[in-house]
Amino acid sequence: GSTSAPDLYDAGDLAYGPKLLIHAVASGKAVARSIYQRVTGERIGTESVELHFPAAAYEREEGYEKIARIPLRTEPATKRILSQSSIVERGFTEDEARSEAARCLNCGVNTIFDGQKCVLCGGCVDVCPEACLQIVPLGALQRNKSLDGVLREQLQAVPFDEASAIIKDETVCIRCALCAERCPTGAITMESFCFEERPQCLVD
Repeated sequence: GSTSAPDLYDAGDLAYGPKLLIHAVASGKAVARSIYQRVTGERIGTESVELHFPAAAYEREEGYEKIARIPLRTEPATKRILSQSSIVERGFTEDEARSEAARCLNCGVNTIFDGQKCVLCGGCVDVCPEACLQIVPLGALQRNKSLDGVLREQLQAVPFDEASAIIKDETVCIRCALCAERCPTGAITMESFCFEERPQCLVD
């Protein structure tokens, strides 16, 4: 964000032209870090913190994934043009707001699998309404050094060609928790995920 003038910075729309608000905020933060580094001689980094909290009583409303979206009521154009302060969106009633909130798929809640407890019974695969779970032989996985290291640690002396894995398509999971309810060994649990970036001042 620095310019030809030593004490002048620019950011956001002025620097990059009209974009979304989130771009302007990100640009402003980048410039603030740059100014901080020039003034103090130190840079600001970030420390990522991830937290997982078991959601023991997690459950969803029956049929929540099929709830249709409720169109927002608006004033007709003939009324909107009467005044610059005319209300356009009329909002939801309490019941409508609750119905809309119930459509949330809770992306911050995830299914966590404990391979030590899993007996590969296939119950989770059978009960999943979106068919996002599969049990496959390890040979069906795309392997790399990182994955092979994890597999060797987990399998110990068991040959790769005798082992199986549960894979999940996160893009279609609706967080219904039926797999966790169905699991006879408690190998599947629901956990809420929280992520935070904490600023850290680092000396260069």
